[in-house]
Amino acid sequence: MLRRRPCREFIPFMNPLALPVVAQGVGKAQHQVGVLDISAGQMALIQAVSYGKPSIITRTPTVEDYVREGEGALLVAPGSAADLRAAIARLQTDDTLRARLSTAGRQTYMERFSSKASVRYLDEFATELRAA
Repeated sequence: MLRRRPCREFIPFMNPLALPVVAQGVGKAQHQVGVLDISAGQMALIQAVSYGKPSIITRTPTVEDYVREGEGALLVAPGSAADLRAAIARLQTDDTLRARLSTAGRQTYMERFSSKASVRYLDEFATELRAA
């Protein structure tokens, strides 16, 4: 049985807001749900995993360039309310899943999207240019 929680406690509803406002909301949320019907929303996903927040996001053509199923996020089929309900229920009821998604998401962020990772990518690119 799902525990009933106030919606604001469980899911941050984010519109295109100033970055500090979005970051503040993600930082306070327990989880994040991003429902997309196009390839967009990757920045919100990256912000969520940077805070170690397990996320649910619509599987779009480019989302898997940023996160894999079970590595920081649960991916749901576009337009599938049933998939979304099931994913929310899984996050609400499975402490082990939440912990695994949180850890994997944070690790993915640190390895691929952090400032340190960006510097590493630029250094690798500069090395390749010098070698060419």
